[in-house]
Amino acid sequence: MQFDINEAVRQVPALTASELTSKSIVLEARCVAVAREVYGDRIQLQQVVLNLVINAVEAMADVTGRAWMLSVSTEVRDDGRVLVRVADTGSGIDPKVVSRILQPFVTTKRSGMGMGLSICRSTVESHHGKLTFVSLEPHGAAFEFTIPATREMRQE
Repeated sequence: MQFDINEAVRQVPALTASELTSKSIVLEARCVAVAREVYGDRIQLQQVVLNLVINAVEAMADVTGRAWMLSVSTEVRDDGRVLVRVADTGSGIDPKVVSRILQPFVTTKRSGMGMGLSICRSTVESHHGKLTFVSLEPHGAAFEFTIPATREMRQE
């Protein structure tokens, strides 16, 4: 099914607005200016973004002494794929699990099963995309995924 990924991404911060406001999290949302149609399941991809946003909020929960900032953005890559990025100023990714963070049952949280990122990875891959992450300096992390913008790219 074809849908505007920017519209879907913009709705996620709206879904979490009360949570962001109550925790004084500064949100920066940047989506490409024009509609960007992609093929896939809107709800599934929106759930991926929602999970990444919730993880970012949780990653900032224990941080003190600096602003809590969350960035959600989209961009069109040179290869025509769409990149969706969620970045935070949280505690970053524990070096002990960095090589396994996208695997099932791996977590850095006090509670949780460690399935969220694994499910996100599987969902993105089922859309012919890829989920990756980077540690940010001086602190925080960014999770991003790319998906094909056209049906033809899905066949490659």
